[in-house]
Amino acid sequence: GETLPWVRIPPCPPIHTRRHHQMHLLLAGNSFIAKHTGEYPGWAELLEQDYKIHNVAQFGVGQYKILKQLQKVNLNQYDAVIICQSSPYLIHTAYHPLHKEDSLYGRCDFIYEDIKGRVPDVEKFFKEYLDLEYAEFIHNLIVNEIATILRDCRVIDCANLGLRQLFETNRGTVQHLDKQGNITFYNKLKKALK
Repeated sequence: GETLPWVRIPPCPPIHTRRHHQMHLLLAGNSFIAKHTGEYPGWAELLEQDYKIHNVAQFGVGQYKILKQLQKVNLNQYDAVIICQSSPYLIHTAYHPLHKEDSLYGRCDFIYEDIKGRVPDVEKFFKEYLDLEYAEFIHNLIVNEIATILRDCRVIDCANLGLRQLFETNRGTVQHLDKQGNITFYNKLKKALK
């Protein structure tokens, strides 16, 4: 089906940091940004070589849980926030029956590809009752709330650095990218953080 383009939050003006100060970065979002131990380091792990990182991202979460990630931290502690927005097609749930014991996906939301053929009542909701226009509207309201929360922060939105395009050409198992894709995105972030 047709998908919305990734919503982009415009970057805030850079803040002035002291010389020789190791930047403290907040990473928030979904599985594209959540730290994942795999066969090779992901870009979030690579950032730890150069910056002090606090990664609150979670696997499989929608926009509402990303908002909650940001509301639980003191944003004034960070020199910059790196965010990866989610899709409007993840349906928020407080409880996911397929992943309740999973340490990575235990807090994830419903996405059709995951529940198809496995959770019949939720699959029926997706097929028969989900109002996509409403889902997109609510998603955009939450994106706007996040933009308000981050208005005084230096923000790097992963979509602005071409993460989606990189995902299309360099799919892999760590943060959805292959080894080269993670290195490429890490280098883009380093350049954006200068």
